[in-house]
Amino acid sequence: MFVNALLLFLVQPMFAKLLLPRFGGSPAVWTTCMLFFQSALLAGYAYSHSVVKLRKPWAQAITHLAVIALPILTLPIALSTTAAAATAHPIASVLQLSAISVGAPFFALATSAPLLQRWFAATQHRAPVDPYFLYAASNVGSFASLVLYPAMIEPALALSTQTHVWAFGYSAAVVLTMACAVVMWRRAPGEVSVTQQSTDADIDRVTWRRRARWIALAFVPSSLMLGVTAYLSTDVAAVPLLWVVPLALYLITFVVTFSSYSPRAVSLYNRYFPLVLVYLTWELVSETRLPLPALAATHLVAFFVIAMLCHGFLAADRPPSSHLTDFYLSLAIGGALGGVFNTLLAPLLFKSVLEYPLALACGVVVLTFKRDSPPLRSRPRWWVEPLLAAALTIIALKWPGTGIRTAVIAWALLAGAGLVSFSVSRQRRRFGVCVLLILGLYAVIGGRGFVNVADASRTFFGTYRVIADPQHPSFTLFHGTTIHGRQNIGSDEPLTYYHRDSPIAQIFTTRPAPMTSVGAVGLGTGTLAAYAMPGQQWTFYEIDPEVERIARDTRYFTHLATCGSRCRVVIGDARLSLQQRSDVHDVIVLDAFSSDSIPIHLLTREAVTLYLSRLSEDGALAIHISNNHLDLRPVVAGVMRDLGLAGRVQFQDNPASLDSGKYGSHWAVLARTEAALGVLAMDKRWQHLQPGTNRTWTDDFSNIWSVIQWRH
Repeated sequence: MFVNALLLFLVQPMFAKLLLPRFGGSPAVWTTCMLFFQSALLAGYAYSHSVVKLRKPWAQAITHLAVIALPILTLPIALSTTAAAATAHPIASVLQLSAISVGAPFFALATSAPLLQRWFAATQHRAPVDPYFLYAASNVGSFASLVLYPAMIEPALALSTQTHVWAFGYSAAVVLTMACAVVMWRRAPGEVSVTQQSTDADIDRVTWRRRARWIALAFVPSSLMLGVTAYLSTDVAAVPLLWVVPLALYLITFVVTFSSYSPRAVSLYNRYFPLVLVYLTWELVSETRLPLPALAATHLVAFFVIAMLCHGFLAADRPPSSHLTDFYLSLAIGGALGGVFNTLLAPLLFKSVLEYPLALACGVVVLTFKRDSPPLRSRPRWWVEPLLAAALTIIALKWPGTGIRTAVIAWALLAGAGLVSFSVSRQRRRFGVCVLLILGLYAVIGGRGFVNVADASRTFFGTYRVIADPQHPSFTLFHGTTIHGRQNIGSDEPLTYYHRDSPIAQIFTTRPAPMTSVGAVGLGTGTLAAYAMPGQQWTFYEIDPEVERIARDTRYFTHLATCGSRCRVVIGDARLSLQQRSDVHDVIVLDAFSSDSIPIHLLTREAVTLYLSRLSEDGALAIHISNNHLDLRPVVAGVMRDLGLAGRVQFQDNPASLDSGKYGSHWAVLARTEAALGVLAMDKRWQHLQPGTNRTWTDDFSNIWSVIQWRH
């Protein structure tokens, strides 16, 4: 069980990383992969539930050995080339690729946890034992894989090597499972009679209401895990390091709650649950921005506490071994529903990422409205505190004005709402109503009430909001939480990271004439089109058609309209589009972001080699490497060193006031020779890129550990 679980959770980040380049590096790749993995797990548990109904032990053994051995023929794992394009139906494409490429071995491994526990219980029929402790052992294997992958495997092994090592491990798992099947075959009773099954079923009856409770308790941690993962990876990077941390915490809760330490652990976390929940609610509703460690810690701790309580209540309510597979099937249904809600329903139902606070609200309902908690009306005037918390929240979210003073007032009012909620934390239903009202008002009002959302949409590649600012008449495009362009009403002047004194402006104004062709990877609001000159042809490579729709909406942004026929947009992943086209550009601007995250596959040695093949002999490659959490200079410098290029980098600080719409930014520029850099080579604002000793990033290798900025 340990080896099966180890392999099961090693393949998840490994395969998702294989998929990333084909889908533009979108953080939604991981969420969609998790939907597939949870669905495959559900199918595996349903299979186990069916197999154990076979009355002959030899029939169970032979059936399962065939199921687990046949996938060896599909190894090592490799991506199929038959799936649809990423921009057509990305979710369907990810699911299709997953099913074809990794579906068979993943399904076979997914059957192990319930089936081997049931076999173990059968071999101990003369001296029955509780087999659920093996579930803790299984999750130890899962947790070990999630520690090993980002800490040791990803930094040391290329993806192609990882797939071959995994194939060897799968073969070992097949041999071990065969040994378990032989032991079960020899030691289990020859046949389980119908009478015995009926007697076991009557010991602890499983009703549909009880199954529904199991499903709900499994749904909440699953949905929260995906929500926390998306929250972190969207603003940092879509990489396995940030995927596996919430998943590892998720597994730890299973390890603890299905062990003998469960009652003490659940009691401890139940005591601190109100405090953690109140602080997380305040942070979400106030929309405060903290440094990465503090921000991540808050959300991960809250998720861990809620998951611990949900899984603790599940473990306490587990049935005898005769209903073991039924129990695990209910858990798998709850986990799969979490994936369906976050991956399929949420993008259709919501224009913003509301699934995270909604999953949190579901957790509040499940944990505060338990059967053993006193009803609301058991206390007189139970509605006073919820009403006060709601009033303070409305005032905070509707408080007029902007700036630090207004933000402090709003934070203080929300803190007051949190304190009111915490004051009734011993009365869990009352406390739950307070928190639910705060979260509900936040979802309805939409954060700080003065934000005027002119347009909102959501796709596989992220959430988009066009914000109108009446004080400085302008429209700003937000992708997730990051500004992707701003334009003042009635003006074509470039703003944000592309203003006239920005590093990218310096690159354009210092390039020697003639410059006839420019390629830009990433469109945003089309601000760079403001630099298009007569006689030039500009090509924007953009993966999401929704971004082009927004950029061409002249109610908000006019840069593309002003540029006219000189600017064209090519929809699709930039690397694939550049590979398929024969255009040669004098300058290529790499400015692709998913919220604050730069798709890693656009920064690898192979990617830069492709850019060079589409660059004129004296052309320049400008790379926008601004990031709140990652220092990407070593990545660019490593590629520069390997390809023998010349390079410079400039970090421009934010101006004293951001009201002008001009922001600082971080840019690197590469060229084949020093001469091709032009006057930038002598400009003191542009510093030499200094390659380090770190291994160069390639399509087959990347190491996020080496570039994280833990302080900024």
